[in-house]
Parts: sequence; structure tokens; C-alpha cells
Amino acid sequence: MPTLRVNCSLRYGAAVQVAEGVHRLGPDLVNWYAVVDGGRVTLIDSGLTGDASQIAGGLAAIGIMPEQVEAVVLTHGHADHAGGAELVRTTSGAHVHVHRADAKMAAGRPPLKSAVKAPLVVRHLSREFVGTMRYFVGHGILRPAAVKELTEFDDGVVLPVPGAPRVVHVPGHTAGSSALLLEARGVVFTGDALVTHDCYSGARGPRLLARVSNDDSGQALASLDALAGLRARVVLPGHGEPFNGEVGEAVAAAKAAGAA
Repeated sequence: MPTLRVNCSLRYGAAVQVAEGVHRLGPDLVNWYAVVDGGRVTLIDSGLTGDASQIAGGLAAIGIMPEQVEAVVLTHGHADHAGGAELVRTTSGAHVHVHRADAKMAAGRPPLKSAVKAPLVVRHLSREFVGTMRYFVGHGILRPAAVKELTEFDDGVVLPVPGAPRVVHVPGHTAGSSALLLEARGVVFTGDALVTHDCYSGARGPRLLARVSNDDSGQALASLDALAGLRARVVLPGHGEPFNGEVGEAVAAAKAAGAA
């Protein structure tokens, strides 16, 4: 299995090209990506609300102006992935896309069960997690910026946005969690359906996020099967370093690790 490098400090890292025309940007703790296609750009996720002001600078570092961003595609509706989407939409005119099952969440109406589960986080405290939550709270996870205009998608569609990602529905972390496959480039964005850093437990390597963060961890585990057969050799998670190797290898490791 390929060697996995992990560096999840709470700071902004330099823009890094992680695949052909794909750049990893933003703070080390929460990933968002820019897909460049002939000068046109799609953002995959958009970080926390408090980090939204950094998006333009991150794009400038790779020579992209805000008006080149035509779309923001969300892997799911959680506030650490959708927080900057409304600012991008209003400043660049980009359309924001999300799976229909997470549309209400991205629009600022989280499901009741998410609020009910929040106190259970205390059962999963680790020293690293305390630092992570300080960052999240300080950067607006409790005051997400609702996306006022959304385009909804379903499983299997190829989105008409730069890069033409194909949607692979992988529910469990949220009802609408979706991986996004760039078939021509051999790249898959897995969001929080498969990560390489569990910020709850501090565990590294391909895995599910901790059970407390998932709507249904059993379903999340079963959804990994939808990723296993994809033709991708670069796996780009929502949290943690890229996994450079066959996606099936990452899935096997994630199944073995399970959810903390």
C-alpha cells in the first residue's frame, strides 16, 4: 500500500497541485479543492464560514481570479464544507451544487437529529479533538452561512461544470454525501465518506469519520462499496492528506479501520 503522509496542523498551507489541474487549498485541517479546466474553475467544497475570506487568496496563489469560478460542488451539506459557498456564489456568480438529500442543510436548515447528537461529542473527546473544535468554533461552524440559491443533483449524473465530475452517492455520513469522480483524470473526491484524518479521534489513514459525526455509520461503511470499483488513483478526502494509490486500496483500509 502507498505510503501516506499526514499533516493536519491548524494553519493555512501553500496551494498544492495534487493531480492534473487539481489543486488542494485552504487550511490544513479542512480540505477544499479547485478543479481547473481550460481557465474555467469548479470548487469542490468551500471550507468554514470563517475561512471564506481566504478563498480568493488561495485561488490567486494558483493564478485564478474569482470570476473564473463557475461552480461550487459540495460533497455534503455540513458547515465545514459549505461555509464559503454563499460568498463565492455572490462574488463570482458561481452556481452551488449539492445532492438533493443535503439541500436543506446547505440552505441553513440542519436536520433535527444532527442537533440532538451534538452533545454526544463529549464521549469522543481527545486532546487533538479539543484543539480541532476550538478551530471549528472560532471559524464559524456554529454560524454557517446559508446558501440562498442551490442546484440539486442526484446519483450518477455528470455535472455540467468545469471538470465534469460524476456523482457517486455514498450516504451515511449525511443522507446526501457524494463522492465526485473526475474519470478522465483518475481522481475521486470523497468528502467525509472516506477520510485520511479523523479529527474526532485523531486517527490517521483511510477510514470513516467517528460514529458521532455520522448519520448512520453502518450505512457509511456499506457505501464504501460504491467507491471500491471506481477507476481512480488519486483519492482526495475532506480531511487529511491525499491517498495516492488505487481507490480500492483506500476502501479496503477504511473498511478495516471502521469508525472510531
